[in-house]
Amino acid sequence: MREESVFKGVNPIQLGEILNERRSELGLSLQQIADELTLSVGTVHNLMSGKHTYPVGILARVAGVLEWSIVDVAKKISPPKVTSTPTMRRVRALMVKAKDGRPRHE
Repeated sequence: MREESVFKGVNPIQLGEILNERRSELGLSLQQIADELTLSVGTVHNLMSGKHTYPVGILARVAGVLEWSIVDVAKKISPPKVTSTPTMRRVRALMVKAKDGRPRHE
């Protein structure tokens, strides 16, 4: 089954720009992100440049390395373009955790 994209309708270049800006803020190289995620530098470059779109699972992993949740990334994109989907709600529940470690439902 193909994983659903949380960012349906979002320009991949806009998404890449948002991720690259955060990467620069943290002073991380593409190589450092690739190493952390055990992905190739080419895959990370393609995501950061907007050449390709990726499933929410990969985006969530990249966001984590950038010290963001997938929800933080979604908030950076203009609201009309972000689609609230069942996947988005599942990701939000997994990424936003209460102190006791259990997913918090919003």
